[in-house]
Amino acid sequence: MIVFEEIATAGDQVGLGLPSAFDDPLEGGAKVLAASLGADAIEALTREGSIEMQVSEMEQAKGHKSPVTTRIVPVAMAWASAKAAPIIKVGLSLFRISRLCHIYPGTSPRLSVKVGSFEKGDRGARILKIQTLLQGNPHGLTTGEIARRTGVNPRTTYRDIRALEAMNVPVYEDDGRIAIDPNYFVAPVKFTLREAMALLMGVRLMHRHRDQADPDVADAFTKLAAVLPAPVAEYVHATVRQMADRPSNPTYSRVLQTVALSWAGHKAVRIWYPSTNHEVKPREIEPYFLEPSLIGHSSYVVARDRGLREMRTFKLERITRAEPMAETYQIPAEFDVNKYLAGAWGIFHSGEPVEVRLRFFAPAAARVRESIWHPSQKLSDGPKGSVNMTVTVTGTLEITPWILGWGDAVEVLAPADLRKKISDVGTKMASRNSRGGRR
Repeated sequence: MIVFEEIATAGDQVGLGLPSAFDDPLEGGAKVLAASLGADAIEALTREGSIEMQVSEMEQAKGHKSPVTTRIVPVAMAWASAKAAPIIKVGLSLFRISRLCHIYPGTSPRLSVKVGSFEKGDRGARILKIQTLLQGNPHGLTTGEIARRTGVNPRTTYRDIRALEAMNVPVYEDDGRIAIDPNYFVAPVKFTLREAMALLMGVRLMHRHRDQADPDVADAFTKLAAVLPAPVAEYVHATVRQMADRPSNPTYSRVLQTVALSWAGHKAVRIWYPSTNHEVKPREIEPYFLEPSLIGHSSYVVARDRGLREMRTFKLERITRAEPMAETYQIPAEFDVNKYLAGAWGIFHSGEPVEVRLRFFAPAAARVRESIWHPSQKLSDGPKGSVNMTVTVTGTLEITPWILGWGDAVEVLAPADLRKKISDVGTKMASRNSRGGRR
C-alpha cells in the first residue's frame, strides 16, 4: 500500500481508503489517505527501480540531505523520507508520494474520501486550493486569511503549508504573509492590457450581480488574476476581498452546484420549488441552460419540466433543495438559448408575444437613445424632443417594473391593458405617498 499526498488522473489503477493509524509528521496524527495500486501500476513502479527524491531548499537549510534514494519493491517494505516528494509517472498518471508502506498486489480498498473535492476534510484538495490561492496572490496571504478561505483553523493551515514545502513548492514567509516564488509558475496564457480590461469589466459585473459570497466565484477570479497584468490583477483581488465579506448562502451554493453538474452531464435533477400558492413541491427537470438576470441579482435555470412536458424558467434562489437523478436526457440540436430568450424582456416567457409602444420625454429621451434595451427595439422621433420605442416581448411581466422605473418620463402608448396597469400603479403610488397617506 502506498500513501499519497496528491493523486491526479489515476483512473482505475488506484483505490483509496483509510490505513491503520501511524504517525504522520505533516498532519500531526494518523489522518492520511492511503491507496492500493492495480497490477499495471505496480508493474510500472517496479520497473522504476531506485527513485531519487529532491527535498526543497528550505528543508536542506534545516538539515535534511538531498537527494534521498529509496527502492520500490512489491510485497515488501519500502520507505521514503517524510520530507521528500518525488513524482513517479505511471502511464498518464502522476503520483506525488510522501511516504510508502506495504504494497499488496490485488488489494483494492474502497473509496472512502472524495478525490478532487474541496470539502473541509479532504486534505489533498485543500492543499491544492492553498497553492491556487497563493498563485493568485503574488504579495502573499496571512495564515488567518488562508484558513478562512479553506475552512480550517490556522494550525491546520500551517501544517498544510508545510506539506506544500514537502512537495518542493517554493513557499516562503515575508512580514507575516505566506507566498510562493512567482518564478515557480508558468502562466498558460497572457492577455494584452485591453483584453485584461475586458475581463475586469466582466469581473466587476459579476461583483454587482452576486450580492452574496460565492467561494467558486472567488476561486475562479483568483486564478484569473494570476495571469492578468499586475495593475488589473490588483483590482481583481480587491473585488474578491469585497465579495468574501458578503454573507454566504450555503443552500444556494449546493443547489447551483447540483443543477450545474446535472446540466453538464445531461442528467435530470429533482428540485423542490414553490408553486403559485407558495407550497413547496418536488419537480423533475431537464436543465437546458443557466442564465443570470440583471433584475434582482438573480440566476435562473431554463429547463424542460418533465411533469408538464414544457419549457419553464426556475429561479435558483427559490429552489430549496436539489437532488441529481440517474436518468439522462438530450437537449434538442435545434435548441438555441439566445433565440429562446430573444423574446423575453429579461428571462421569463410570461405570455404570448405582444408589441409594446412607449414614448420617452426629455431628458430621459437622450438616455434611451444611448442603449440597446432589447433585440427587437425600434426608435423613432416623437413630438417636442421625445423618442418613441417599440419592442416585441413575450409577456409584460418583466417590462412593467422597468417602465415604472422611468417615472413620469414615459408614457405607455400600447397595449391598452399595460397602459391601464401602469396608470393604476401610479394612482396607488400617489395615494400612498401623499400627505394624507397612512403613517
